[in-house]
Amino acid sequence: MKIKKYVLLGAATLAFAIINVNHVQAATVPQSSQQVSDNSLSQNDISEIDQYVNVKNNEFVLNIPENTNISVNKIRLAQQQIKNINNGIKSNNLLIDPETKEIVQYNPYTMFIQGAFSIRPGLQAKWFWWGQRSYYSSNAAVAYTVNKYSHYNDVLGLISHVTKYKIATFGSLYYKGLAMQLQNYNNTHRNKRIYMDINWAYVPSFGTW
Repeated sequence: MKIKKYVLLGAATLAFAIINVNHVQAATVPQSSQQVSDNSLSQNDISEIDQYVNVKNNEFVLNIPENTNISVNKIRLAQQQIKNINNGIKSNNLLIDPETKEIVQYNPYTMFIQGAFSIRPGLQAKWFWWGQRSYYSSNAAVAYTVNKYSHYNDVLGLISHVTKYKIATFGSLYYKGLAMQLQNYNNTHRNKRIYMDINWAYVPSFGTW
């Protein structure tokens, strides 16, 4: 698969260049995992479907039993997304950890190591079939990301420095909104380690670990 676009995802924002997507101009960040179109999977959909995704022969495989209540449309979307990811993995000689379902080895141009890119102390990013998860183990790491996202030129500079690619991005309002949500979530969980997920619909969701 010839990669024409690079997706800017999560706190790492370092171009998870595996899947071809259409560039969308976004002025704001959706406030919940359900604010997606009928052509996208929400984070709740992903959580429901992920239990039926396994790894076989270095590919993601979806096997959903007939007795589930998952809609045909959601199954179709998941199948297409997994197909695109598998094509990108094959084309870029990547590997999947069959136990964790992490994409754990990247070509040298993206500078990722064993599926977790360590941007700074307390901040790591991991990639899965559904998108990216960024792990924060310190308030300082959250503050670092919020600062980068609040200053659009810093986001672009970080991407350029790390990936050496010209990245298509959403725009400053998207990242400022993302920074606000991340900051607000961390403010209510300052004594806990948090994570931020961003799926292929570019919708963030948060949790603790």
